[in-house]
Amino acid sequence: MVLERKHVEAAIERIKAEGLPEGNRESTRWDLIDPKSGQRFPPKAILRWAREKSGQTIDNLPGGGWPTNNPLRKLGFEIVPKNESNEVDTGIAEDISNVKNSKFDATTKAQLIDARLGQGKFRNALMDRWQECCPITKCTVAAVLRASHIKPWRDSTNAERLDPANGLLLSASIDALFDRALLTFDSDGAMKVAKEVSSIQLDRLGVPSNVKITIPENSQVFIKQHQAEFHTKNGQSYYRR
Repeated sequence: MVLERKHVEAAIERIKAEGLPEGNRESTRWDLIDPKSGQRFPPKAILRWAREKSGQTIDNLPGGGWPTNNPLRKLGFEIVPKNESNEVDTGIAEDISNVKNSKFDATTKAQLIDARLGQGKFRNALMDRWQECCPITKCTVAAVLRASHIKPWRDSTNAERLDPANGLLLSASIDALFDRALLTFDSDGAMKVAKEVSSIQLDRLGVPSNVKITIPENSQVFIKQHQAEFHTKNGQSYYRR
């Protein structure tokens, strides 16, 4: 059978319920990020149970690294270095906990949690708003498209957190750069990139040169706030793509 996204999702849930499979341990170099919870899991253990779920043999599993990570990335899962700061993941968990402990009604809580995870009505609205396509890479593979907040969640009101005007639909790699303020857009949609991300690396990510996206009028206020964050972090150390 062919390995599918549902098999990986099932493997994640199994590890949550049962722990790591016998013979596997925590990864020393890489983590797979669960898109639902933000939790980290060792890719090798995930691939082992995903292959078992799909009916494939688990003999001769890859030893880790690219042979393990690549099939998971192809299915739209984010694989990050183990030593990368997990402040973002911790922040997501804290935000969700705060929502759960708030006084909002159950419907509002569910909407806010979905929006924080880039799911639910917020994602659906962005899929419609951006015509199910990343405006930069032109990728239309839903599994790798991320519903990204323009104004960071931590700085947004609850209304802004649910507002599609405060969102972009981005390919996973572009979303990671945008979320970390390594990439932003002028009001006319032209791209600015921090110098620590070279033009060669952007080529490898499939980012075209001279790219310009259309920023809707009601998103301009959020884009300006993201620009400010970008310049605070990078100063004049950036270039136009």
